Amino acid sequence: MIADGDHMTTEELLAWSGRLLDDDDFDLEAEERKTKAAILAKHPEYQHVKAELGRQLGLSPDDINPLDIDFDQEWESADDPGIEAWKRAIHLRHRLSVAHFDWLCWWRRPAQLRLVSEAESSAAPESGGSV
Repeated sequence: MIADGDHMTTEELLAWSGRLLDDDDFDLEAEERKTKAAILAKHPEYQHVKAELGRQLGLSPDDINPLDIDFDQEWESADDPGIEAWKRAIHLRHRLSVAHFDWLCWWRRPAQLRLVSEAESSAAPESGGSV
């Protein structure tokens, strides 16, 4: 799927299919990610949710929103300052996934629901620990 239910204009579809046919190095998954990112960038409800999530998490302008993580990021060097912000975004995304899973499964394990403390949510992820 290219746009997950959203529609491309005829010109966009022709340009995309032309690249698909003419380019031997065409990366379909990368194109799908770019297309989805472009659609979400224009979607007002998504932008509102992203902004509110950033506000709730206390993200600064230097932070990466967990919804905008680029998993194909390439770094210039091992000491690139963006690496720490990227790692923090990965950690926050993991915490959001855990919270979402807990929310979905509340009815299966009501006695195991937990509150995440401020200290726990800001602690660095454990290496090699269980998820």
